[in-house]
Amino acid sequence: MSIKSRIRNWFSRRYGDDEFELFLYVVNFGLLFAAIIPDCHFLVFFAIAGFIYTTFRALSSNIAKRSRENEIFMKIIMPWKKRKDQ
Repeated sequence: MSIKSRIRNWFSRRYGDDEFELFLYVVNFGLLFAAIIPDCHFLVFFAIAGFIYTTFRALSSNIAKRSRENEIFMKIIMPWKKRKDQ
């Protein structure tokens, strides 16, 4: 079995990306940009921890749990999203 097929097989059993992951990446980049403000270097720690968690979610093989997290996020965000679209 080639390395390419092993990698493809490994990624085929992973959760991947969703709306919650996109939201987390936006928040993490916002924290990184906010860390530019003087005396706010502690925000870098939170941004890096957020990036690690978000990457963990994307590479997780527990698809049911990640789907449930995204469903909860969508229930919270949908009312605002619908209001914005009107």
